[in-house]
Amino acid sequence: MIIFVKLMLLSNLFYKNIFKLLIIFILMMSVSVFPQSAYAQESLVSSIVVEGNERIEKRTIINIADIYDGKNYSPAQINSALQRLKASSYFKNVNITLANGILKINVDENPTINSINFEGNTSLTDDNLLELISSKTRQTLLISKTEKDADQIASAYADTGRISARIIPKIIELSDNRVDLIYEIKEGRITEIEKITFVGNRKFSDTRLRGIIATKQAGLFRFIFQSDTYIEDRLEYDKDILRDFYINRGFIDFEVSTSVELTRNKDAFLINYSLLEGQKYNFGKITFDKENISFDLNDLNDLNKISENSRYDQRKITKLIQEIETYLSKLGISFTNGKMEQNNKTRKPIVCFCIVLCVVILERPLRNA
Repeated sequence: MIIFVKLMLLSNLFYKNIFKLLIIFILMMSVSVFPQSAYAQESLVSSIVVEGNERIEKRTIINIADIYDGKNYSPAQINSALQRLKASSYFKNVNITLANGILKINVDENPTINSINFEGNTSLTDDNLLELISSKTRQTLLISKTEKDADQIASAYADTGRISARIIPKIIELSDNRVDLIYEIKEGRITEIEKITFVGNRKFSDTRLRGIIATKQAGLFRFIFQSDTYIEDRLEYDKDILRDFYINRGFIDFEVSTSVELTRNKDAFLINYSLLEGQKYNFGKITFDKENISFDLNDLNDLNKISENSRYDQRKITKLIQEIETYLSKLGISFTNGKMEQNNKTRKPIVCFCIVLCVVILERPLRNA
């Protein structure tokens, strides 16, 4: 009897679980099927009405929306049309409604720019600033574009040392959905270079290096010379000057980098040049080789005035190549290339060159002038 009761209870529990699973399955199917079928339901657009447009033609707006009468559209497609209209540069606001087959597109057009003016600018002219900005008269006003224009103007002032310049776009509304665009400029003072320092220079003093670079510290003659104004491109020029200076004095492995900081009060720049001088090299032996031509290489040796073990100087190599070119041209030989095979893998700090001459024979020799 007890076993029979237990079996009955187990049987009831089994059927209850089956019933619960059945209910859950039905609920899941209803959630997954019914909303999809409702969402996928399309409506016929029998006609399209465009409201609020003044300058932009109805056909243009419909083409942007990419929705046409006589076709069925789902809610997702209607929403995509709305997003396309909003993404265009023509409207401040857009609304779309669909009722009884009538699709209504209500737009609020962006105004057109009647004129562009600048106020407060003295160091940069209106013509300079007009070339910088992308907003133009008779174009649609876009706030995002005016903000980018303001950043572009601020960048131009920063290049002249006025990093605190402030540019505020202002819009004056006119009739017929037109506006005057005004950029109010507060130029601020020039932020000068307070100090220039060098790190890693062992062979040459800070004073010597400051004397060769183009960038200068602010001094007594700041009102006459503009080289004490921070300009990023000038720093790149300074690095080239320093490379040439060191390489022409034998430091062929020289490297340089810069860092720029503002003072605590943000009223001046601090510039640092980090140098890696490397080892100083001397000239080793310079030899010559030739391709497809016969002449005495001893003549070229006579042209070579570079002494072995003298200090390496790139300018001497350049001068030697020029003298070889002149000499060969007098022999009726066009010097098309001087390939230098450099070898500085020896243990000693020397640079050896083999100058390989690639030449072309002219039709007739040139006479000495």
